[in-house]
Amino acid sequence: MIYILLGLLLLLVVFSFLLNGRDIIAPAVLFSVSITIGVLFASFYVKKWELYLHMNTFLVLLLGVLEFIIVCFLVNKLTIFRINDKNYDLTWKPQLIHIEKSMALLYILFEVIAIYYSIHAIVRLFNGSMSHFTESTLRYRDQNMFTSAKVALPKLASYARAIVDAGGYWFGYVLINNYFVNRKINYNYVIIVLLSATSSYLIGGRNGIISMIIVLICSWFIISNKASSYLKTVKMSTIIKLLVLTIVVLSSFESLAFLIGRTGFKSAQGIDYLAVYIGAPIKNLDTFLQGPLYKQSGFESQTFINLMNFIGPKLHLTNRIIVLDLPFRYVGTLTLGNVYTTFYAFIYDFGYKGVVILVALMAFISQSVYEFVRNSKRKLYPSYSNLIYAFMANTLVMSFFSNKFYEQIFNKGFVRMLIIWGIFNVVFCRIVFRQKSTVK
Repeated sequence: MIYILLGLLLLLVVFSFLLNGRDIIAPAVLFSVSITIGVLFASFYVKKWELYLHMNTFLVLLLGVLEFIIVCFLVNKLTIFRINDKNYDLTWKPQLIHIEKSMALLYILFEVIAIYYSIHAIVRLFNGSMSHFTESTLRYRDQNMFTSAKVALPKLASYARAIVDAGGYWFGYVLINNYFVNRKINYNYVIIVLLSATSSYLIGGRNGIISMIIVLICSWFIISNKASSYLKTVKMSTIIKLLVLTIVVLSSFESLAFLIGRTGFKSAQGIDYLAVYIGAPIKNLDTFLQGPLYKQSGFESQTFINLMNFIGPKLHLTNRIIVLDLPFRYVGTLTLGNVYTTFYAFIYDFGYKGVVILVALMAFISQSVYEFVRNSKRKLYPSYSNLIYAFMANTLVMSFFSNKFYEQIFNKGFVRMLIIWGIFNVVFCRIVFRQKSTVK
């Protein structure tokens, strides 16, 4: 059954790729590729994981991807923001985004101080030692992720980390944009991006590094697509380079965990370790779907967990912190982790109709934002739509893993990041140009 599913999903990937004019970062392409990669990895472990896919899982995965592609297509064809071939700006070229070197260096200094202060604050929270800070950061991550006893950083540290995180994506786009213009690497921007990724990594997670890589790649294709008026197709050499980069990143995944004190799985090392994260969600979803599905969680939503944890207490909708219900799964002594693909939360909260509604909403939002990207004008600062879609693309790519889209988009942290990006546009770009025009 899983091999039939894999074949059909591969056909959907090709179909969505051609339907979107061979645009590799179109939402439908990213989502279909994501789920297909998960199924591909799972297909290598059919016997080992006893993965004999049931029909309901087969239909959820296949029809979920098909629905996403169809909704994206309809939004593209019906939206008032759609670009017709006749309306392409054949003269569009990215402009150099100028940032004073002194401003970039000051921001690097801020990042270093913010990272140190954040780690120091976490160490103090757990009465740890700076010489063994990974023990404290690991406890901080686990307690906030798996328990209702959340540990909050001091507000100053929390805001500093938010600025560092937002700055990584913002400067990452500027780095790619300016390299596209003059083919020169600005190493100050590289340092800023690396420090931002390191900030997230040192607090106990590798997602920040993965997200940053995906955002940088997506930013490149946004600029490349617009510069070619969406008429140039992706080259085979580019796909090969992306595959090589993917292999390099995945190969380092396990070692990155050990560096920050996270233990691996006793029953899974090397390629098996990767399979737990990429392919096992398919098996875990299949196991979940054979039990009682609709949990009737009400306002204690798994899908909108971050949103409800923020507004729930304020509106008296919830009276406790909601925790992700992600039990670890096993086949005999083999661990399969505790991730279930993006579909798990939808079905957990609303049953099968949750897949229909929430997949459609996800496709509608992501394709609508992408239409704004295609229409965005040339500016002397990063366009909001480009930044948002690059960030959103990461959540679509991670759909094989979990419900990243609704967790990260319907989140006060995302709103905070939008505000910070706006401040960056003013501080690093607009004020500088106004001053220069005045001098002239």
